[in-house]
Amino acid sequence: AITLNAIPNETFSGTGLTSVSIPAKTTSVGQRAFAFCNNLTDITIEDGTEPLEFAVGYYGVFYYSDATDKNVYVGRNLTYTDGEQLVSNIATLELGPQLTTIKNKMFDGSTLTSVKTHWVDALTTCPENAFNSATYSGATLYVPGGTIDTYKATDYWNNFTNTTYWSYVVTLTSSAHGKL
Repeated sequence: AITLNAIPNETFSGTGLTSVSIPAKTTSVGQRAFAFCNNLTDITIEDGTEPLEFAVGYYGVFYYSDATDKNVYVGRNLTYTDGEQLVSNIATLELGPQLTTIKNKMFDGSTLTSVKTHWVDALTTCPENAFNSATYSGATLYVPGGTIDTYKATDYWNNFTNTTYWSYVVTLTSSAHGKL
């Protein structure tokens, strides 16, 4: 595997990639880096503490990557021009625990079928227009066990019509003899 700290403009443009995993050590992705990758259906932005800078805009990173039903994992914050969508045609989206900011219209270009979060406390920096109305009404929001009430009480996350658990909280108690 190749590890790149920066993925230059048009690096993988027009290739037959079906999946891409952008490592935590990568700090920037240039314009059209994955443009015209029409078979690209799985995109992973690995967990990391440093933000990943995306060159978006009219000729964004995934420009004309027309595969439908993409699966996307976003594991850290992204920096790019506010108001631009990240990737179009996303079906399933997973938001990692180190992602702390969601931008305006970040996922507005997709009608998602599912959104999975890892936060025990619902992220309060999620703008209403991060998702479109079809996503709010049609997608299932998967949240950690024991947190549905928190999400239903938090602005914009409470716009999701369908919310359920993806995990459960189990409390184990040992006896005085150290047995469960």
